[in-house]
Amino acid sequence: MKPIFDTLPDQRIAYLVLRKCGCTSILGAFEKIRNADSELPGINELHGDKGTFRRIGEMHNGEGWYTFTLVRDPIRRFLSFYSNKVLNRSLSGNQSIENPREYGYRTNMSLDQAIEVAVGRQFKPELHVIPVSEILDKVGFELDFIGKIEQFESAIKHIASESGVTLPILHLNRLDRIPLLLSESQFDRLSQYYHKDQTRFGYADNYKEWCQIHVD
Repeated sequence: MKPIFDTLPDQRIAYLVLRKCGCTSILGAFEKIRNADSELPGINELHGDKGTFRRIGEMHNGEGWYTFTLVRDPIRRFLSFYSNKVLNRSLSGNQSIENPREYGYRTNMSLDQAIEVAVGRQFKPELHVIPVSEILDKVGFELDFIGKIEQFESAIKHIASESGVTLPILHLNRLDRIPLLLSESQFDRLSQYYHKDQTRFGYADNYKEWCQIHVD
C-alpha cells in the first residue's frame, strides 16, 4: 500500500494522508489554501481518486519540505471505521463494503466478524483499518512531525509554528461516534493487531486503562 501525500508546493508542506485520523479536515484545509476563492468540494470529492487536490510525486525524500501527519488511538480508529462504514450505510462511495470479496467487510456485519476480517489478514488491507505504522514504515524518510488528533488544536498550532502555514481547519467530518462498547477479549484481539501503533505512539494497550480514557 503506497503512502499518499497531499501537498502545497508553493508552501513546501506535505501531509501524509491517514484515514480516520482527521484527514478530512486537513485535506479540506489544504484545498482551501489552494483555492481560497472557490467553494470547498464535498467530502466525497476530497477523498475521491479524481479529486484535483491530490499532489503525488512532487517530493523527493521530503528534502526541503515540511512533512507531517496525525495519528489516533488505533482501537478508537477501528471502532470509528466500523461505526461509520459498516453500520452507517448512508455514507456513499464505500469501496470496502461494495467489494466484500476483496476487502472482507459487509454491511451490518457484527463487530466480532469485522475484527476477524482485520486481524485475520486474509483480505486486501483496508485504508481505514491498516495499522498506521505499516504505512509510515513505507514512507522512506522520517516525517518532521507526527501529531495526535486527541490533541488536535495543539497539533495544528505546532504545525503552523514550525512550517509557517496556518491551516484553516473547518472540521468537515463530524460523523464520528463515541466508541462502541468492547469486551475485554475483543479489545485484546485488536490490541495484538495494533500493538506496534500503541507502543510507537504511546496509546493504552490495557483494557481497563483504555476504558477509563475513552468510555468512563
